[in-house]
Amino acid sequence: GGAPAARESIQSYTVEKRDEAVRQAKRMLDAFDARLRTLEERLNADSARWSAAVSARIDKELAALKAQRAQSARQAERLGNASKKAWEATKSAFVKSYRRLQRRLEKLNSDMLARKTIHDRPSSQSTGQ
Repeated sequence: GGAPAARESIQSYTVEKRDEAVRQAKRMLDAFDARLRTLEERLNADSARWSAAVSARIDKELAALKAQRAQSARQAERLGNASKKAWEATKSAFVKSYRRLQRRLEKLNSDMLARKTIHDRPSSQSTGQ
């Protein structure tokens, strides 16, 4: 939804508006967290149908996603401490980190929606559907 506009608004902040930029970055991360919780709930609901290999793959991807989220949070904190000289580079680093985070979540989400990575367990167990 509004993620591109949010990224652009981070880019438009001047160093004088540093505190606002930090608040915006935190709002972006909060929105990401809500999307991640929704995805995790859906993954948990589907997990009974997965093979061990799929479960391991999803766990690994979620761990990587959470590590990437922690990196984005560190970048957001750096915004609050950035000098005037480092401001543009610090903003860019946050935006790049957040974009990678978004892409990773979207990929996991679309893989799940498409059921590409989920259904490698034989379907003979779910004959009731």
